[in-house]
Amino acid sequence: MTDDTPRTHSQENRIRISGIDIEWRPNKGVCAFEKMPVAMMWVDTTLGGLMSAIQAMVGTERFVLALQSRGRESVEADWGVISKFPDFRDGFKAIANIAAVAGWGAWELVSLDVDGKECRFRVADSWEGRYQKALGVCWGSGMVAGKMAGYASKLFETNCWADQTSFIARGDTFDEFTVGPSPRTIEDEIERMLASDQATRADMAVALRNLEREIAERAQAEEALRESEEKFRALVETSSDWIWEIDLRGKHIYTNARIRDILAIEPEELLQASAGSFVHPEDIPRFETVYAESIAAKKGWQRTVLRWRHADGSYRWLESNAVAVTACDGNLTGFRGVDRDITERKQAGEALRRESAFSQAIVDRAAEGLCVCHGVEEFPCVRFTVWNARMVEITGYTMEEINRMGWYQTVYPDPEVRSRAEARMARMREGDDLIGEEWVIARKNGEERTLMISTSVVEATDGTAHVLALMHDITERKRAEEAERRAQREWEDIFQAIGHPTIILDSDQRIVAANRAMLQASGKRIEELQGELCFPVCHGRETTSPPESCPFRRTCSSSQVETEEMEVEAFGGTYLVSCTPVLDAEGRVEKTIHIATDITDRKKAEAERLELERHLLDAQKLESLGILAGGIAHDFNNLLMAVLGNLDLAQGDTPRTSLVRVSIEQAMLAARRATDLTRQLLAYSGKGRFVVTRMDLSQLVQENADLFRAAIARTVSMNLCLQPRRCVIEADPGQLQQVIMNLITNASEAIGEAAGTIALATGVQECDEAYLAQSRLSDKPAPGSFVFLEVSDTGDGMNEETIEQIFDPFFTTKFTGRGLGMPAVSGIVRGHKGAILIESAIGKGTTIRVLFPDCGGESVEVDKVSDAAVVATRPPAHSGKILVADDEEAILHLCEAFLRQLGYQALSAADGQEALALFERHSDEIEGVLLDLTMPRMDGLTAFREMRRLRPDIKVILCSGYSEKEATRRFTSEGLTGFLQKPYLMRELREMIERVLPDPRQSPPV
Repeated sequence: MTDDTPRTHSQENRIRISGIDIEWRPNKGVCAFEKMPVAMMWVDTTLGGLMSAIQAMVGTERFVLALQSRGRESVEADWGVISKFPDFRDGFKAIANIAAVAGWGAWELVSLDVDGKECRFRVADSWEGRYQKALGVCWGSGMVAGKMAGYASKLFETNCWADQTSFIARGDTFDEFTVGPSPRTIEDEIERMLASDQATRADMAVALRNLEREIAERAQAEEALRESEEKFRALVETSSDWIWEIDLRGKHIYTNARIRDILAIEPEELLQASAGSFVHPEDIPRFETVYAESIAAKKGWQRTVLRWRHADGSYRWLESNAVAVTACDGNLTGFRGVDRDITERKQAGEALRRESAFSQAIVDRAAEGLCVCHGVEEFPCVRFTVWNARMVEITGYTMEEINRMGWYQTVYPDPEVRSRAEARMARMREGDDLIGEEWVIARKNGEERTLMISTSVVEATDGTAHVLALMHDITERKRAEEAERRAQREWEDIFQAIGHPTIILDSDQRIVAANRAMLQASGKRIEELQGELCFPVCHGRETTSPPESCPFRRTCSSSQVETEEMEVEAFGGTYLVSCTPVLDAEGRVEKTIHIATDITDRKKAEAERLELERHLLDAQKLESLGILAGGIAHDFNNLLMAVLGNLDLAQGDTPRTSLVRVSIEQAMLAARRATDLTRQLLAYSGKGRFVVTRMDLSQLVQENADLFRAAIARTVSMNLCLQPRRCVIEADPGQLQQVIMNLITNASEAIGEAAGTIALATGVQECDEAYLAQSRLSDKPAPGSFVFLEVSDTGDGMNEETIEQIFDPFFTTKFTGRGLGMPAVSGIVRGHKGAILIESAIGKGTTIRVLFPDCGGESVEVDKVSDAAVVATRPPAHSGKILVADDEEAILHLCEAFLRQLGYQALSAADGQEALALFERHSDEIEGVLLDLTMPRMDGLTAFREMRRLRPDIKVILCSGYSEKEATRRFTSEGLTGFLQKPYLMRELREMIERVLPDPRQSPPV
């Protein structure tokens, strides 16, 4: 059928002859008759003409006998394959696979009754049956029948005959043969036919000669069969059974490695010993008998079970099957066989025999659910006759329960599923078996399980149909598969949900995968990124190599996670790039996972945090120094109290014309200057005395301009630029005067002896958070409206290092002994919740802007108090007792003297406990109490509360070296009568007493 004319694929490979569709498959070496694969040689031998010619020439009966004869003759070669398997079923499957390749159709061993010596074979899609059906004739599948009869004769070791019971040519779906022992032989049948027929032996010879053509044409198929034998020989070495060969002396001359697994002995050890060396002593006689009989009969043995010694001393049961090995001259040389370890099966068999239920136990021991339902005609109310233990495990039902309740009605509660299952059963009755179909059933406890069900309809000898079902519970596998799919989806979801740009690179640094964050950051689609080098994508297209800091190189060499902070130009920020290796089986870096975490904001926040920590350290330093300064000021005020008070007493006792009075006044002036120093210390610590009032800052500067001008050098001019509208704040005017005075004094000293200018300006401005963050104080006020005081000079200016230290106590660029002015300014401004901004540079002067919260509205007129005001000494008010409590002995004596001068009798106590004891004894006589805040054993607050408990109306004046605000903050709700800040003069004590204690000489109002 060759043709030089070019053809299309379909024209070249397909043709229809005599109503039969023929298709060539050159790449596989086969062709198909009616979609039935056969060897391509059948086309070249003009199969149709040959078979028709022979059948017409010799007649159907003789033709079929000839085919059977040829089929039997080919059995020897087939049996060489089958006999290599210890179980005929496995060998038949192997030869059936070869037959399918050669075009003999699908072979199936339907049943095997070894004891009854009967087999049932089924052949579907055979070329013989399909060809006869196409021609509309039926002479039977003689060659296949001959093969099956030959197999059974070898198996049962007796002559067998194949009776064909089903015919494809008559419309059946398969050819079926029942094979068993029979006195009929091919030779006898031929003799019988010739004796009853007018045909001659020459006719048969002609038919046989024609069949020789078919034999020659099948040579190629037989060569393929020999190649298959080589493949099966290779399988011997990997067989799960022990395959061996022994000579006539019983010595092993070959063994596969399986002996090592079965008996734990090495193959070399076995080859050096005889077979009987390892057999159990009780089984040796039977072994020797079987061996001797086999030698005598020149044939092997079947299913001989012996016990063999294991290396650990125990014995294993081995089932042996052997065939005789003969030389070319036909002489026996030894035996070749297969032993299967049946120890577990033997042990199970013993138990099963004790229970007289061997067959059922085998079924129950099956790893899969196995059941048989009797009588398909009873469908849908099927009744089971076999139901193994695994079926109980799978369904939860016993066979009795399932038969009573019904299979479909029980395991398929959903009517729709039940209907589909019943329809499937109906198709199965028509021959459509279930092969590995998945069905979901409901167990007895309501749990759903997924089963893979395979079924076959089996016809019993009485003609009744039964269904054999194999059920494999694949629920866990399905769950595992679903879990794997879910894990894959979860991995993909997690990969995509990573909020940082993430890419997976291969070993060449090319992008394999990228998540959504990467696509958003790069502005590209995944198709544009896959296969691209990563560094041009992340660092700009002009980049020809990765940056030196890229962690990819380090990861490739270390096989560990590497990280690096990098500027990613394409993304416009600072990123923490981590490179995680993915290793292959040899530990080499196969892929890397790059995650770029945007730390731009974090770096900014870190810088802000460092700045905040710096401010916090400054604040802590200032707080520590403030506590120190406050403590020093407090103690210093106690000392000044003794000095200034005694000078005050001495001055009162000295005539005005005395020269001594001048010395006393000089000493008092020095003491007052020392008092000013302690006020600056308290101002720095934020514990200065504030008398807050609503005031106009511009008015304050204007009214004290002359005083300010007097404080600066004559070579320096002062310019005012004051806000014309109200600049109202809540502040202590005296404290603000000190701030202004310190600022202009520093400005004047910065200008020095040269000519220069100091400018004072006020105004109102809106300040945002960024502007206020420039404040040199650690506490930053909230954004809002502020009134500012700005002092600018044309002096030398300062560098940043000097500005950083300007508020440190006693830091000065001038002579030693200075350095409290600016710290006092910072304390006062902090106390007023303000801010200080400084602009300065060397040679360009300095501008200091002080901000105070803007109050708006009108101010209150500030009374000017002259430092020279002196209160005239009045005569004593009256005589009475006043309790004085102070732990400083000098101050205690001074207060006693003050009170005597004022006409009072003093009761003195050195601590809180002593004061409370005196108060308890004289509570009715004491008119008032002078109480120190800090005392040993009992502090002033505790003593005050105890006195108030004894006498709620007692007048208590608190005396402290701290400011009033600091000293009285713990007495907020206690109701103090008055406060005196140390050091104080006698006139100040008199004014306080007269204010809080009524004069008994005055008549009560009417």
